[in-house]
Amino acid sequence: MSRIQFVTLAALTSLFAFLGGFAAVRLAPSAVDAQGKREKIVSANKFVLEDKDGAVRAELSNSFGDPILFFFDKEKKARAWWTLNEKGEPHIVFVDPYDKPTWKAP
Repeated sequence: MSRIQFVTLAALTSLFAFLGGFAAVRLAPSAVDAQGKREKIVSANKFVLEDKDGAVRAELSNSFGDPILFFFDKEKKARAWWTLNEKGEPHIVFVDPYDKPTWKAP
């Protein structure tokens, strides 16, 4: 499998995992929420996911005016991000350790 095929497969797998979770909550809320009542909505300008050592590994924010999801490597470098372009269309970028794009869509 080529690198492009692998990255495409990884991106699609992540996307469909997210969509599956979304569908589970929307189509079968009683299965997801066994107590029968929904939890409160959590709102923030930024959500940060840290590893067991406290290093930031992912960040969901609205820092640049549009929603963006960053994924960081162990050296704290942004290696992938999902956002919306200026037309409001999805945009995904993967970069190497030297910030050179290795794959992007569209």
